Amino acid sequence: MLKKFYLIFFIFFIHFSFVFCDNISLSASIDKNEVSIGEDVYYTINIKGILNPSQPKLQNIDGLSIFYTGSSSSISMINGAVSSNLKLTYIITPAREGIFQIPQVEIESKGRKYFSNSVSLKVNKEKQNLAYQSASQQGSLQNSLANSQQTINNKQNQNQIKDLFITNSVNKRTAFINEPIILTFKLYNRAIFLSQPFYTPSITNGFWKEELPFDQQYQGTHDGVQYNIYEKKSVLYPTI
Repeated sequence: MLKKFYLIFFIFFIHFSFVFCDNISLSASIDKNEVSIGEDVYYTINIKGILNPSQPKLQNIDGLSIFYTGSSSSISMINGAVSSNLKLTYIITPAREGIFQIPQVEIESKGRKYFSNSVSLKVNKEKQNLAYQSASQQGSLQNSLANSQQTINNKQNQNQIKDLFITNSVNKRTAFINEPIILTFKLYNRAIFLSQPFYTPSITNGFWKEELPFDQQYQGTHDGVQYNIYEKKSVLYPTI
């Protein structure tokens, strides 16, 4: 009886291992294929069918800063078939214009190598270029600029333009425990500072927080008004 039990267990173990090996896949994706200099791109690597894989090594790409933000994983069993999924998340920030090819990544499991697809990213020179291209395609660039200037004049007359304000935003509203959430702090400024502003991080109870190492400064618009913008990002990991 005991030998029969061990035989059944051994057959189940072999079948269990086979299920994982037979359904292994590795893929890569980005949330945007075209951005401007300084605009963040979320790069995701999905690993299916491998339990506890080693983290793939990404190649350094001149002109792109790549920072690992975290991972999320799940395991399920349906009708005896076991599936696992690991999602690795990165932030890519371009420093110059051009077309970048993010090469395939490689992982190894039980002596076999698996490769993802490569990903192409187009980076434009300035953020304003995207808005200009969209307006010109509609044949209304001059009208759009005139209306924008009129909006600014109206707000100035009504004292509605703010010289200084800040915003906080997140890239998702729902998440699992330990799933990374990107918190973006922005300081919009049209004033002249007498001294350098002091940044105080937000209080994030219920989250483990990691500050990303790179800050950004650029010019952009908000409600048709141009500002100098200081941007800082953090990664939040829900703990409850």
